[in-house]
Amino acid sequence: AFYSKQKVEVIANDLYMKFRANRILDEEDTNVLKITESYGLNIVMDGGEGDETDTSEGGSQIVALCLILALRQSIGLQGPLFMDTPMGRLDKRYRDALINYLPKLGTQLILFVQPGEIEEFSELDKATKPLLGRKYDLIKETNKVSRAVKK
Repeated sequence: AFYSKQKVEVIANDLYMKFRANRILDEEDTNVLKITESYGLNIVMDGGEGDETDTSEGGSQIVALCLILALRQSIGLQGPLFMDTPMGRLDKRYRDALINYLPKLGTQLILFVQPGEIEEFSELDKATKPLLGRKYDLIKETNKVSRAVKK
């Protein structure tokens, strides 16, 4: 169990650094991710030797994503990656990192985005266009049924 926990932590930190690559960090920012006794994931200051630190909602979303992806990668799971509202709480730098790196983590990437997450003609829209195979609108027909309509 220790080896698996350590392996997940190493993978999660690698992902965390990739997602933070576009961020402006000061020299004192040596935050790392540490797995807790209850198998959660927290940001710890001073290279893992300091106290736990709080983060923004977007930062929390990235930490959670790192844990999910690290668990997936550590067991060698292949296949599509589904994400609902992936950009909702993220600032531009995290969005850019996510769009640049996520397609490398699965055989297929399926994003369910809300209006406003990727504005038409925005930089993010331009960055995602070459990555898109198909684009659909989900049309709600009843409380339990939606229909996918190709754009």
